[in-house]
Amino acid sequence: MLTITLGWTKHKFGKSKADQGDVAKAQQLNQAAIDDFTQAIRIDRKYSFPYFWRGRTRTELGKYNADQENITKAQQLYQAAIDDFTQAIQLFPKDAWTYNNRGWVKFLLGKLKADQDNLTEAQRLYKAAIDDYTQAININPNYVIAYENRGNTKNLLGQNKAAEKDLSKAKELGTEK
Repeated sequence: MLTITLGWTKHKFGKSKADQGDVAKAQQLNQAAIDDFTQAIRIDRKYSFPYFWRGRTRTELGKYNADQENITKAQQLYQAAIDDFTQAIQLFPKDAWTYNNRGWVKFLLGKLKADQDNLTEAQRLYKAAIDDYTQAININPNYVIAYENRGNTKNLLGQNKAAEKDLSKAKELGTEK
């Protein structure tokens, strides 16, 4: 679908602009990408790919907003990304990458909640992230990043021995590029 290709291209250009320090242009390109993915979803609601990429793009926008201390907008974007990843999982439940990405956004949202001293909600989100990382690992037992993410999240919850086991497993498997 052309709209997916256009959205993906805009997302990638947005990331490139952000890496170059042009956050305003990155935000503009990412919003245009979200619009393209939304159009693709309107055309075919049963295709997981545009949900996944809209979720990834919303995550990027959420990070930009968090960095600019627009916390309310970042939280909204993170929640929308979680919803997109959830929809993608419902359509294609055997995709480890989607589970890992949803876990990552739950982790990011948990960090925002912790920064606001909402520790109960942060812990709930961290535990939910661990569940997603675990599901990703169940689907792909060699998914290095999922082990790293799960280990780092367990460390935040004080589960140091379990975290070390995950981080050792990630190291054993090798670093993903």
